[in-house]
Amino acid sequence: MSISKTGSATIVILDYKRSSNIKNHIIPFLLNESNIDLIVILHGVCSNIFGFHLNINERRWNNKILHIENSQENNKYICWRRWRAIRALCNEGIIKTEYILSFDDDILFYKTPNGIVNDMIDTLHRTNSLGVSNNSGGRIIDHIYVVYDWRNNGTTENSKQIIIGQTMFLKTNTILNAIDLAEVITNNKYVEYLYEDDIALCMCLVYTLFNNDWLKEFWNGKFSVCNKLKYKILEGFHNGISSHSDHMYKRTNAVRFWIDQLIKLKSNK
Repeated sequence: MSISKTGSATIVILDYKRSSNIKNHIIPFLLNESNIDLIVILHGVCSNIFGFHLNINERRWNNKILHIENSQENNKYICWRRWRAIRALCNEGIIKTEYILSFDDDILFYKTPNGIVNDMIDTLHRTNSLGVSNNSGGRIIDHIYVVYDWRNNGTTENSKQIIIGQTMFLKTNTILNAIDLAEVITNNKYVEYLYEDDIALCMCLVYTLFNNDWLKEFWNGKFSVCNKLKYKILEGFHNGISSHSDHMYKRTNAVRFWIDQLIKLKSNK
């Protein structure tokens, strides 16, 4: 891919049954933000709330907003569909920005003096991180995944092992190899380990960029939170994958799967 728009970001919103949040709150906010070149909405279910119907896999432009009907991808890949769409749009030359900001359809940021994209860019470079989240992340303790609210626990911005997919800000040209690697490893046999897409991407990203010392770098933590960001959770659909009773169990299994697979991959080289 060719990055022609440095210092700017493409927004990718994962829409699933909360389209009204996007139309009424998220889009009006984003259109008043700086350094946003493109807004992509991935519709996981059919909705006419934007005033039109999308057929399967159809795309529709509205100025700098790109609507994509994404239900088939949602049925197979759940949250991982966002990375497949990002890769496809990069390969087509539609995404040309230096950064990607992807978040869910229930997140509404509050305006900051410098703008949310500029704040995330500042955090990314100042902490020398691979990715930035809003205020929480995942931490591996005795090989068990736990949710950890970094801000409320008074820790520093950097050295996080995993950033939660609720909000993920990354450099575009670093993630494409990680997306490919994750799909090579799962090979259509272990697609369920892509459902926890933030874990899959973070771990494969560290592996692709720190091949020789990837496990050490992973445990040290290569991700950060942006303490300048304020946000609220919007109302709407509350039966997503994160609300399932076995969700934390599945996230722990995903961590163990990716560690095992990446260790095997390294030992086979």
